[in-house]
Amino acid sequence: MVFLAIIGFIVINYADKDKDLYKIAFIVIVLFGLLFVFLSPFNAATDEPEHLVRAEITSQNIVFPKYDEENGGFLTIESVTTVPRNLNVFETDWDTQKINLTPTYYDSAFLQNPFYGYIAPAIGLTLAKLLDLNQVWLLWMGRFFNLLLYGSICAIAIKKSPVMKMPMFVVACLPLAVELGASLNMDALTLSLSFFV
Repeated sequence: MVFLAIIGFIVINYADKDKDLYKIAFIVIVLFGLLFVFLSPFNAATDEPEHLVRAEITSQNIVFPKYDEENGGFLTIESVTTVPRNLNVFETDWDTQKINLTPTYYDSAFLQNPFYGYIAPAIGLTLAKLLDLNQVWLLWMGRFFNLLLYGSICAIAIKKSPVMKMPMFVVACLPLAVELGASLNMDALTLSLSFFV
């Protein structure tokens, strides 16, 4: 309720008809999305462990991952397979450990999903690895880059739309949509691109 009140206040006070609605949409999505990026428990989003593994595989420039029958999984790194489930940074020490690049196998990596759905989170994961951050940043950077992609595509769709800008704004800024955009789920790309249909 507070979320909707804040969005309503921003729209009423800063929107000049429909002209600047896309800018407000981007700001609202990113600001509230950052809460989801950093405060959501680890692996709490739908199928986030598998999406994290797939994004990490994509960050290695592997477009079509291959299931290794002998080892029973997809080749990835240790850090993405040891993420605690439904805990936050205050409940575990996983966030203080350095990224473990030891090769390991994980049994699921959503092979059926196209690689381009994981490019944004893969950029975040690659950046976390290059900057030698703690392993929590793998998750946070992947979520953040997916949020930026979701917010950008939604803003462009609202800007380009000749009609129905306000309903598009409302749907794009719904808490569930923003939470999805701020996860590693490739549905963030699917949902944002659906505004062009």
